[in-house]
Amino acid sequence: MNGDTVAALALVLGSAVLIGSSLVARRIPIGTTAKLAVAWVAVFAVVYVAFLYRGVAGDAWRRAVADVRGESDMEIAGRTLKLRKSDDGHFWADARVNGQRVRFLVDSGATVTTISAKSASEAGVVGGDRPAIRVSTGNGEIMVERGRIATLAIGPITQNNTSVHITDADRINVLGMSFLSRVRRWQVEGDVMTISS
Repeated sequence: MNGDTVAALALVLGSAVLIGSSLVARRIPIGTTAKLAVAWVAVFAVVYVAFLYRGVAGDAWRRAVADVRGESDMEIAGRTLKLRKSDDGHFWADARVNGQRVRFLVDSGATVTTISAKSASEAGVVGGDRPAIRVSTGNGEIMVERGRIATLAIGPITQNNTSVHITDADRINVLGMSFLSRVRRWQVEGDVMTISS
């Protein structure tokens, strides 16, 4: 459990004890008490889930607002792309894989760009020309097929024939060093990643 989970659990348990003790002190009939307890558990479960996924929800909300306003978390100036850090502490980029829109987590710690089998299928990326291999990731070891993306474009930056790993183990698409090492320059300053071609 991380710190956020422990804090949320402590909040829920403390609130449950407070509400439970107030119901007992009021001497409400047991049937009514049980109904009220179930209702409060449901309320706290919703609050707990909302707390756990607040970063994901905030990111989705900002993307929806940006789409409505015609904005993006990517800023393009000539051949330079700037990505703003998301609430989850990562940099995300909307790319085109063989013309198909795919959202990537930009990770300089990943050696090879990795996409999910679903994203690969939708974008027409074919793997399996060589046997699957086992690779180590931040989340443990996974099996991947090796393939190539004909065209990978992010903003003004387009690369052809990019090596890629395809996996069923994760739904997150990761843009790794097989992409970043082929750009002219990339850097992170504070909450902004700059990529230039």
